[in-house]
Amino acid sequence: MSQMARSDTGQLRRLYNDHAFDTARDVASYWQATAPDQAAFPALSTDKDVDVLVIGAGFAGLNAALTLARDHDVSAVVLDAGQPGWAASGRNGGFCGLGSAMASKDRLVRQHGKGALEDFVDAQAQAVRYVAHLGDDAGLDLNRVEDGEFCMAHRPSEMTDLRAMADHYSRLLGQPSDVYEKESLRQAGIDGPGFHGAVRIPVGFGLHPLRYVRSLAKAVIAAGASIYGDSPVHSVAQRPDGRFAIETPNCSVTADRLIIATNGYSSEDVPKWLRGRYLPLVSHIILTEPIPQDLIAQQGWTTHQVAFDSRIMLHYFRLLPDGRFLFGMRGPTELTPTTEAAMQAEIRQHFDHMFPVWAKIPTAYHWSGLICVTYDMKPYIGPIGDWNNAWLALGWHGSGVAMASYAGKMIAGLSMGKDVSVPEIMTGPLRRFPIPGLRKSYLPFAFRYFDWLDRRST
Repeated sequence: MSQMARSDTGQLRRLYNDHAFDTARDVASYWQATAPDQAAFPALSTDKDVDVLVIGAGFAGLNAALTLARDHDVSAVVLDAGQPGWAASGRNGGFCGLGSAMASKDRLVRQHGKGALEDFVDAQAQAVRYVAHLGDDAGLDLNRVEDGEFCMAHRPSEMTDLRAMADHYSRLLGQPSDVYEKESLRQAGIDGPGFHGAVRIPVGFGLHPLRYVRSLAKAVIAAGASIYGDSPVHSVAQRPDGRFAIETPNCSVTADRLIIATNGYSSEDVPKWLRGRYLPLVSHIILTEPIPQDLIAQQGWTTHQVAFDSRIMLHYFRLLPDGRFLFGMRGPTELTPTTEAAMQAEIRQHFDHMFPVWAKIPTAYHWSGLICVTYDMKPYIGPIGDWNNAWLALGWHGSGVAMASYAGKMIAGLSMGKDVSVPEIMTGPLRRFPIPGLRKSYLPFAFRYFDWLDRRST
């Protein structure tokens, strides 16, 4: 298979093997095993003429459709190549917290200024509150756990940066971000032999992502919008009259306005302007069998708050309410049955090293998926090239539960001509990667370099 793979009956060009985009393939995740069943949304079977078409039935697309129907009385139509939540929105780690950019704080300040960074952090906090509101007030099924998110120092030298992180978030969030030295980790319930301290960010929580997305889809239908599953979009074009012509395998859609929210499951063709402006990365998750309480206490990791470490090639992990432990990390630069099997063994080695007391607890689930990064390592919400009445939201950099949801609300407002306060850092431009056709080829070299940086002792 060439690097630029064709999929969906040969119509689309994508960067990964067809295996990564096969919507008939069972995700086989813990979330899928424990979410309430949802009847399949039918495929689009007739041509349609609509006001707003949304491509992508994940957090961003569904929240856009919900906002349009509920707040603007617009019955949007949502198309997805699979079923709602089949892609990243239903298979991530369930970390609803700050983030969505890989660019460093200092880099963002150099590019945009301190005020823009403060606005961006405020938007991240609003995004978390927005999702919490959907659970607390709108009645969506989040299966939410306790607030707070830990960043763990994977070597002693990282504590300098973590203390600065605590000061930064304490100032901008108006809530203290507590610092834990190595000797206080066990008391905080976050102990492990490879941890040398931590900072607790007070904003954020864990949730069940597939429960959230499935209840969100129900809310979209209840609000008056429509969702069609198993309806991949093969082409999008703006006609001379300004309307959009959208082609699926069997039907056509004509729309006044267009929203695209496909993130790491985007293609080089929908639309062609997007070609070279995004880069999917593979992420893998394993989940253990339930861990006995005595072994939980012995290991010293007893909190249900979500956590990640300070590596560039980060690990992310959380103890679930039923005693299972979720552990994730970035994967290889391909996504095939062979690489998935190899990655399951590799991720288990990392888990056993970091949590040795649990080394004999069997792995119950393993699944993988694609996140999306941009060249400038920050999210994008804005127009699609020079098209009028077309908007794009993507680039959550592995932290999209909160921001993708909030982006859906924002982009719905933009599509209705409302004065939406999108943070400057998220408004682009969405630049192409250098030599875009080869951008995935950069990854093996970048990953090896980042891994070397992470492994240094100081």
